[in-house]
Amino acid sequence: MARPTPARRRGRGGRRPRSPLLHLGFIIVGAPYSTPGMLHTAGRGGTPYGATTVAGPGNDLSPAPEDLVIARALGQRVAEITQKLRG
Repeated sequence: MARPTPARRRGRGGRRPRSPLLHLGFIIVGAPYSTPGMLHTAGRGGTPYGATTVAGPGNDLSPAPEDLVIARALGQRVAEITQKLRG
């Protein structure tokens, strides 16, 4: 069976599929890299797409203080962008 050509992989109307919900006006707001704790090597914290934490298999672990800093920074950024968009 032949591999699909790039034209066949396109979405409706010949356009490439977009990210989910962006066509409805959603925007992606991530945590800024300048937030302390964002650039780390441990398996915790946040990603540019949002704040995260690992709760453990029994849901018994609490977020590290660094995780909470990232979550607060993300919340502040979402609020600031919302205010700018609302004018």
